[in-house]
Amino acid sequence: MTGASPQNGHGYGPKWFEAFLGFPRIGATAFGGGSATIVAMRQLALRKSWLTEDEFLETILLSRVTPGITILAQVIVIGRRVDGTRGVLTALIGMLMPSITILLTRLYVALADRPWSRQPLAMVAAITAGFAVPAQSRNPTLHMGGSGIKPCW
Repeated sequence: MTGASPQNGHGYGPKWFEAFLGFPRIGATAFGGGSATIVAMRQLALRKSWLTEDEFLETILLSRVTPGITILAQVIVIGRRVDGTRGVLTALIGMLMPSITILLTRLYVALADRPWSRQPLAMVAAITAGFAVPAQSRNPTLHMGGSGIKPCW
């Protein structure tokens, strides 16, 4: 595949972070796969100028002839075009993140009432809070007020 519009010196399109941000919305609505998922990927790839129409059709053909889940194969091909190996990894993580979140939430609900799971789950909650506070303090658009986090605009 030759490329739609390279935006960096490596001959690839946008950076890996754009792939990471682009695929979770598709992943959240892609349960069961199907044609709607392909259309959503096409719209994303064309809107971001990652691929031309012909290149996108090539990704469909490549994903159909490879073994495994065709939607994930197509995500891999698009991610490679976006930013090589980093694009592949971040596109896959973005695509699978909604499903993994649902799975982990279900696991939490199933294990939360078990006596042996209370301590580890409490530690996870503490670690999460520990990550949230520094992340919030680095965000210039938010500040802590008397009743919690408020936007400053």
